[in-house]
Amino acid sequence: MKSPALDYPCDIYTWTRLYLFFIDLDINIRIIMEESEGDRGEADETEEMEQGEPEESADAEEMEDGELADKQEDEYFKSYAELSIQRTMLLDKVRIEAYKRAIFSRPDLFNDKIVVDVGAGTGVLSVLCAMAGAKKVYAVEASQGLIPILTSVIHDNGFDGIIEVIAEEVEEVDLPEKVDVIVSEWMGHFLLHEAMLESVINSRRFLKHDGVMVPHSATIYAALCDIPSVASSWSYVCGVNLCSASAIFRYQAAYHPCIEQLRDEDLLSDSKILASFDIKTVTTPQLHEIRKQFIFRCNKNGNLEGICLWFDVDLIDNIKLSTSPKDAETHWKQTIILFPGPIQVCKDDQVYVQLTMNRASGRLYVISVEMVNPKSDNTEEGTPSNVPSESIKPGVSNESGYSAQEPDDDVISVEDAEE
Repeated sequence: MKSPALDYPCDIYTWTRLYLFFIDLDINIRIIMEESEGDRGEADETEEMEQGEPEESADAEEMEDGELADKQEDEYFKSYAELSIQRTMLLDKVRIEAYKRAIFSRPDLFNDKIVVDVGAGTGVLSVLCAMAGAKKVYAVEASQGLIPILTSVIHDNGFDGIIEVIAEEVEEVDLPEKVDVIVSEWMGHFLLHEAMLESVINSRRFLKHDGVMVPHSATIYAALCDIPSVASSWSYVCGVNLCSASAIFRYQAAYHPCIEQLRDEDLLSDSKILASFDIKTVTTPQLHEIRKQFIFRCNKNGNLEGICLWFDVDLIDNIKLSTSPKDAETHWKQTIILFPGPIQVCKDDQVYVQLTMNRASGRLYVISVEMVNPKSDNTEEGTPSNVPSESIKPGVSNESGYSAQEPDDDVISVEDAEE
């Protein structure tokens, strides 16, 4: 059942296909939507909508770029001194237990070895490495507010003589020796949020030629998804029709990436790999732009609400830490890029999507989601040869027709057809 028309800049049922999501450190978003008038199928207006952008002071406006970047870095590291953040991570049993299993599963990698822990935090990984027999652990931590806590944890566990605290950003550190192991819990939402992987890449200058990275590889996945908690699960409460209220909430929610724990049954397609990295060889420039086109095939009927992103990391051997909806919940959960409105899809419908992640200033990543021309040679699975013949739905292609045009900026937008 469609909700009544809403008095908003665009009707959520006739939106077009260009959504650029700008995610900053606080996961604020701007959405740029190129609108179309459904029936005519012609884009006639583009509006930029912003919500939650931090206000800049007059002093900030006068700052040089370098000074502003330094201030943002200071704020970033100060935020990690908040014990509420550390508590959230420490209570993530999936996270902690995976690292513990990995470290203790290979005593030969740690016993009598030199280890550096990049972003040591409260020192849990440093202490685990020392427990596994490490001869020396360099605990590198840039958040000055955490240093007294880190030092106390090391002392309380009796490893003052083994674990050395270095209160600097890893980029500024010079170690007196090469290390056998680099261990770090650097992952953010959708893996790359906060851009800490770049610091880990920098730390590889300390690693011996035959040294080990923990984790040693990482993969980002994407899938189509439904999110009942956004609107559909409370559109009717005790027989009361709340479709108007839930539709407005749904529309507003599209301005932000949702950090939610989905269920396996909420996925509407198989997952596809957006990017995969060997942590020992990946370079910083390779993280600056990640772009891939997909053909997602729906594996059931349902409401397509957006695209779900998650990641896995391989720690040691076959020990994996996964944030998939199919696995136990972690504090990362999943990151969902919401479309402005739900799309009714049927099993075997195909959805053509281009996902792009671009590294911006500071620790900012820009995520763009675009519907693409299914006849593009760059599409992952090529041109579909046998597509279902149901009527076209927004963002879904079939043999009954597909209308596409290429604007001057090479972004392909797909116009709405009558349902």
